[in-house]
Amino acid sequence: MQRNSAKQKTYRNLMQQGTKTLTHAGITDTPYLDSLLLLCKASGETREQLLASFPDTASHKTVTEYNQLLQIRETGKPIAYILKHKEFYEHDFYVDERVLIPRPDTELLVETAANLYKHGLPDNSILDICTGSGCIGISLKAEFPDAAVTLGDISAGALEVCRINSQRILGAELPIYQSDLLESIPGPFSLIVSNPPYLTVDECLHPDLLHRGEPVKALQAGSDGLDIIRRLARQGFAKLRKKGYLITECGFDQALLVSEIMSSEGFTIKEILKDLAGCDRVVIGSVK
Repeated sequence: MQRNSAKQKTYRNLMQQGTKTLTHAGITDTPYLDSLLLLCKASGETREQLLASFPDTASHKTVTEYNQLLQIRETGKPIAYILKHKEFYEHDFYVDERVLIPRPDTELLVETAANLYKHGLPDNSILDICTGSGCIGISLKAEFPDAAVTLGDISAGALEVCRINSQRILGAELPIYQSDLLESIPGPFSLIVSNPPYLTVDECLHPDLLHRGEPVKALQAGSDGLDIIRRLARQGFAKLRKKGYLITECGFDQALLVSEIMSSEGFTIKEILKDLAGCDRVVIGSVK
């Protein structure tokens, strides 16, 4: 797509251009914000600095880089993958295409785990399995430095991202295991928390999801979306201490089925929690 000349472009001109381009592309509900974030990246300025510089003329380098970033965003690539970071639970996590982009709804997992930790567990051992970027386990360790947090994922690439975030946010590397769920992870634990794959095969074939470029293996869990949770419940019960907990995220219409699966493995269902949209999202099971 042809862009206008880079000559005498103010930051305001660029923002108008970017917002119009992304609105026309129809790939985002926040074209102005996306344009602002891309222009911040291209210019190297903060949002506040950029807003104050709207009347100023942007450099040729800034205009060129901004147009390149806009072209990438037009393809549907998520803004977090372009910027290489995403805020989650008040921390700034590095992300790339090896991991899912942390969602605001997943902060509910951290809040739930934090509440259980505050009210007392058999000991301080926590496992974040299917950890991806490490956002859940690292957020818990940042809030509770005395917690013994372990991270696990089947993807070697995801664990490389974990290590980056562990050093970036905690200044140290947490114990990390490459494992097919809990198969290669020693236990027991007092708390297992997970945002596992829970989409169906058909859901993962939706064009909007495919265009995002997120790792399908971190999303897909069989024909009904519950294959991984079935294994997680079975393995998790065996790796938990008495009076320990398994907390898992699930699809908006899966909570009752997940509760049945966990109950069949021996868990006592303590609670089902709703996300920001009011949908059942998190199931808590305990071991007597």
